Amino acid sequence: TKDAFWNAKNVTLVGCVIEGEYFAWNATNLVLIDCKVVSHQGFCYISGLRIQNGDLTGTDLCFEYCSRIDATLSSSPVSIKNPVSGRILLPSKTEIIQDDPGIDLDGVEIIVA
Repeated sequence: TKDAFWNAKNVTLVGCVIEGEYFAWNATNLVLIDCKVVSHQGFCYISGLRIQNGDLTGTDLCFEYCSRIDATLSSSPVSIKNPVSGRILLPSKTEIIQDDPGIDLDGVEIIVA
């Protein structure tokens, strides 16, 4: 799919496998439980993103300009870019891109377990 769940509000996905570019841009209050998402620039511009046991293998440039993130991942994405606020728990290191000097990095916690 391409552009799945753009502008979605108050959606919960359980046990899904989604492959496609630009997953869930501009969504609000999106919850994923036990889901696998493979996406180029997935999870961008989201307010209120919760991921439990998320498999993001193959996803790159994710979480760009996302706020209120609460993500516990079972696999690390290829890269994370410019998250705005929240906590991301990863099982292994990944590329972190923070190239927007306007983002206050004190609001973002990225933990490698």
